[in-house]
Amino acid sequence: MSLLAGIRKSELPTVVKNELRDLVFLYTSGGGDESVRISLEQKLNNYKIEPVAPPSQKPVEKLEEKIGKTNTIVWII
Repeated sequence: MSLLAGIRKSELPTVVKNELRDLVFLYTSGGGDESVRISLEQKLNNYKIEPVAPPSQKPVEKLEEKIGKTNTIVWII
């Protein structure tokens, strides 16, 4: 996914981006064909495409951790 993000982020023409994206999908869904990998690597090097690191995510506070932390009770009448 980070490679696709790098392709998306680049300023290449849409036609070139589509070709690179198709090669990525062909390689990943085609069982890792060596000739496709070599072609993809050559094109990525030619266009200087680098994978983009995924954004860091804040840890999600679990509901169980929130329960019992407040002493406020709201009564609805």
